[in-house]
Formats: sequence, structure tokens, C-alpha cells
Amino acid sequence: MRKLSKEDIQFIDTYLKNSEVVFTDIRIEMVDHVASEIEFLMNSGDAREFYYVFKDYMVKNKANLLKHNRQYYKNSDKKIIKSMFKNAFSVKGIVIFLTVFLSLNFLNKVLSQSLFIQIMRALPFIIFLLFAGMYRFIGRNKKERFSSIERIAIYFMLIGQILNLYFQRAILRKTVILEQSVQLMIITSSLIFVLIVLMQVFFKFKREYQLKYKNVS
Repeated sequence: MRKLSKEDIQFIDTYLKNSEVVFTDIRIEMVDHVASEIEFLMNSGDAREFYYVFKDYMVKNKANLLKHNRQYYKNSDKKIIKSMFKNAFSVKGIVIFLTVFLSLNFLNKVLSQSLFIQIMRALPFIIFLLFAGMYRFIGRNKKERFSSIERIAIYFMLIGQILNLYFQRAILRKTVILEQSVQLMIITSSLIFVLIVLMQVFFKFKREYQLKYKNVS
């Protein structure tokens, strides 16, 4: 049975990288798929050398192969959401939510309403800056990019934008908010909790990718 060499595998990887498959996790899955297809062809009667089999295969399948990037992104989204739910409904997740809510409730009691609202507006922004800093100095890798990690950043920005819009609307209805501080705390606690869960998922995926792709150059 004919098997591809390490040089052949590297050739496929380089080809896909040059075809703008920039995410390492997606590219590795594609490399595995293409390598399996090439080996199947070479062991099914195609006696040509790897390069010629690979070239003809890519002429026929490159467009569809790259189009499947969308499916990889969907799989990344499913993985992120599944991990978020797992973290959110764990004992640790419940403790974190209660801690956030009780902390905000304490601040509501000891601070003036205007100062409390200012802090509520600032907290999500502070958490967002914290995540942005971690992603900049810990999560982002100039040599290797991972689809799930970068999509977490998209989710994070989305939640941050929701919080920003919520508080912009809240300031316009300040008298209503003062009468509904419990509702304000629940909504803010939930959104901050989602940001914290996303941070947990970020570190989880980061550890997984470091282990899984540590030998990828």
C-alpha cells in the first residue's frame, strides 16, 4: 500500500496555506482529507507520482474544498456554544453567576444610584478590555491562527456591543431604570456572566490547541 511521505503532507499543507486557508485547525483537517483522497487514488490504480495525482485532484476539487470552509466555521460555532452551555450550567458556572449578581446587588445598596449606573456601564467595558489584552498578548499567534479562538473574539465583541446598546438606551430612560434596578442587575449580570464564560472557553480551546498542534510549524 502506498503512503504519502512527510514531504508530501507538508506540500499539501503549504499549498492550502498559499490558497488562503489561514486557520491551522481548519487547514489540518483539510490536509488529512486531501491526503486520504490522494492515497486512495494512488492505491486504486493510479501509478503516477504524488505531484501529478495531487495536481489533477486539486484541479477537480479545489473549489468545492475551499467552499467547505463554511462548514468548518459552523462546526466551530457549534463547538463554542456547546462548551459555553457546559460551563454555564456547571456548579462552577452557577457559583460565578451568583457571585456576579450578589456583587452587583451589594454595590447597588452601598452606592448612590448614579454612581452605581456608571459602574454598571464600566464593568463590561473593563472585562472587554481585559479579554482584548489577553487575546492580544496570549491568544493571538502570528504564525498560527485558530478558527474557534478567533470566533470567540467575534462573540465577545457582539456581547460587548449588546451591553453598550443596552446602557445607551438605559441612560435615555434613567427614571425607569432607577425603579427597575433588580431587572438591571439581572440583565447586566447575565451578560457579564456570558463574557466570563467566553473567557473560560477561550482558555480551554487555547490549551487544547497548544497540545494538539504543538508540532505544527
